[in-house]
Amino acid sequence: MSAPQPDLLFHLYRSQCIDAFARSEAAIAAFLSRHNLFKQTEQCGQRLKKVRSIPASPRYSKASRVEMHLAIDEYEKLQSIRNDLVHAEMKLLQGSGAVACFTNPREQGGFGLMARLLTQSEIKALAGTALEIAVRIETAARPPQPKPAVPSA
Repeated sequence: MSAPQPDLLFHLYRSQCIDAFARSEAAIAAFLSRHNLFKQTEQCGQRLKKVRSIPASPRYSKASRVEMHLAIDEYEKLQSIRNDLVHAEMKLLQGSGAVACFTNPREQGGFGLMARLLTQSEIKALAGTALEIAVRIETAARPPQPKPAVPSA
C-alpha cells in the first residue's frame, strides 16, 4: 500500500480532530442526560456551563468533578480552533511548506480576512490533544462503579 498524498493527510488529520471534538461533545451530552439537564437546542458553551454547575454527589464524585473541570478548561482553550475546523473551508496553500488555511465565515468582518494557518504536524498534534481531552471528559463523566458488597460474617 502506498503512503497517502500529503494533501490527503491534512483531510485525515482534520477529520480526526472533528471526531475527537464530537466525542467530547457526546460525552458531555450523555453526562447531562444522566443528570436530567440535557437540552437538544443548547449550544456547547451553555452545556459546559451546566456541567460546571453540577455539584459533587454520590453519582458524581469530587475527584471526577475536579477532573471534569480541568478537562473542560482544556477543551475551552481549543474551542475557537474547533469552530474554524468545523465551520471553515480548508484551503491548502503551497509555498515553503504545505499549510492548511481556514477562514471561518463567522469570524469575518468588513475589512480583510481572518485566517488560521496550520501545518500538517500542527493539525496532527491537535488531533492527538483533542482525543486526550475527549478521553478525560469521558472518564470524568462515567458514573461511579458500585462497591462490591462485603459478605457478612
